[in-house]
Amino acid sequence: SFAAVGGDIDSIPSSLANLRNLETLLVKGLKGKKVLLPESIWRMTSLRHVHVKNNASFTLQPKVTGIGFQLKNLVSLSVPSLIFGEDADEMIRMLPNLRELSCIFSKSRGSRDYYQFPRLEKLTQLESLKIVYSGRTIKTSPLNFPLGLKKLTLINFFLRWDHISTIGSLENLEILKLLSSTFEDTRWEMK
Repeated sequence: SFAAVGGDIDSIPSSLANLRNLETLLVKGLKGKKVLLPESIWRMTSLRHVHVKNNASFTLQPKVTGIGFQLKNLVSLSVPSLIFGEDADEMIRMLPNLRELSCIFSKSRGSRDYYQFPRLEKLTQLESLKIVYSGRTIKTSPLNFPLGLKKLTLINFFLRWDHISTIGSLENLEILKLLSSTFEDTRWEMK
């Protein structure tokens, strides 16, 4: 089953979870407006595709985390807005079978100009990944990606050559897009 919602909305009601057999959810808010998805979405175990345009935020309350709240059938998700750190890692743990992910990452307020890249290698089924960093380009810790990744897009990142070597080690990678990114050096050296 399929549901599409659009308009001047900033949140989706928790009663959405009453649609127990819903497999596809499309939400289109106004440009630049974030849409808050309800906590009850974590109980919608039939969901296979969730796409929110322009971007979405989730609530991760302590009572929702845990093995019983994994969306094991969800295979595509766009565009959650996540903060680097524990929330991003917890959300990744709750979406174990994602094949396509398009997301926006930002650093938390008050954090330094260095951030911990999320543990994406845990998404072992992931084939397509697009990450937009929202904010001024900042330095990152080592990158880690699932080994089966076929398509990778990174936007607005500061990339060191060890990051490029990590990307180069992805044996199944077919498409690579590095957009609006800053490189540490002007020479491209693959090892």
